[in-house]
Amino acid sequence: MRTYKQGSLLRIAMSAADVSLFADSWPCSGLEYGDRVVFVFESNGDLVDYQAFTRGEIDESAMLAMSEDCWRHYEERKTAPTSTRSDPV
Repeated sequence: MRTYKQGSLLRIAMSAADVSLFADSWPCSGLEYGDRVVFVFESNGDLVDYQAFTRGEIDESAMLAMSEDCWRHYEERKTAPTSTRSDPV
């Protein structure tokens, strides 16, 4: 998953591997390996737009669920504590 800040918007691009992991948990989504999705969110997490690069018909409820998972993952990464590990000298 790659994140791009665009002014007040946040664009999160999901790779084929990211989409495949989601599709494994949502088998009726219509998503297949190789599909990619880009979500655009406002800074408060509201979904503004998405673009799906797919070969087939996709389930809109699956897209909504994937966008929510995507935003949750972004929030978790953003608030995760940084590593305090020290490398041996």
